[in-house]
Amino acid sequence: MKKYLPLIFFVLICSTFLITSIIAILSYSNPNKQLDIPSNKVIIISAIEDKLILSDFLKQKNRYLPIEEDFYKIEWVSPDLFNEYKNYPIILMVKNEESEDSLLINVYDRVFKNRTDKSKVNLIENSFSDNQIILGFEVLDSVDLVTTLDGYSKAIDKIDQKIENQILKKYMRIPQNDKLVDTIKKSYSIDMYIDHDYTILKPLQNMLFLGRGKPQYGDPYRWMIFKEIKSCITLKECTEIIENTFNEAMSDSSSIKISEYNDSKTYKYIHKNNYIIGGTYTQWQFLKNEEGIYQNLPTAGGPYISYVLKQDRAKDLLVIGLVNDPGQDKMIYLKQFEAIFKNIKGE
Repeated sequence: MKKYLPLIFFVLICSTFLITSIIAILSYSNPNKQLDIPSNKVIIISAIEDKLILSDFLKQKNRYLPIEEDFYKIEWVSPDLFNEYKNYPIILMVKNEESEDSLLINVYDRVFKNRTDKSKVNLIENSFSDNQIILGFEVLDSVDLVTTLDGYSKAIDKIDQKIENQILKKYMRIPQNDKLVDTIKKSYSIDMYIDHDYTILKPLQNMLFLGRGKPQYGDPYRWMIFKEIKSCITLKECTEIIENTFNEAMSDSSSIKISEYNDSKTYKYIHKNNYIIGGTYTQWQFLKNEEGIYQNLPTAGGPYISYVLKQDRAKDLLVIGLVNDPGQDKMIYLKQFEAIFKNIKGE
């Protein structure tokens, strides 16, 4: 028996190595593997000369919160690394016929091998992983790329929708605050998802004021306000109501000022006949300066996003989300609010 021990040990070691290798390979190549990456991460594979064009195009969606922040978290990847990134949820590729990068062209043709038409825009979903979108632009040269991007900007909406879906999916993994959800449903006749970390900050007669946040643990301050309002149509009307609602929620010693309706920091668009309005806010307080004189001074600020739900009744429902996280990226939290608000269901 002893003479067979080395052989037995050798077989065991080889078997262990083989099993470990198979598991590693299956784990790496599993198309359903969920990657823990930022929801707004976009992998871009293109020729070097097209980088500036793509960057300028995608930056059009950047917002001021209250400084400019990237709407997309872009990572440029060379075509030889495609296999390392092929499972990412959002990939954008450009095939430029004028490019001398034959590897890029070959990778593009391999990814979109089943395309049947001569469209300049190609889109495939769930090719290498679940919940994935790969968007491809096939152009003659860089000038053609500019024209194609401008003409097919709606194709980028597919990326935005995928980002929202990713954000909402991740958020809804957090346990729900059933008590708050029930309170909101009874008060405003809507269904929406509220995570368990939110609590009612203070009792108010005609609105609901929620908050969460533990900055010391990397959880920034976030607040939500709910209030029924008179119907607003113009951006000016709506922003005035939003600012008044902020100030109703604040204490007597402070006030809130938001970016003007015609400020470049303020934006508005329509979603299913409802309004999404965003901008920046600044909180002001009367404080004593070094000379002992009270002055109205800015003490906090950041971005906000609001949802005006146009209901089939005399009043609209206003829902506001605010973020306070000085010096840190806040775009992902605004996108989280936006995804939650768009998912509100009325009775």
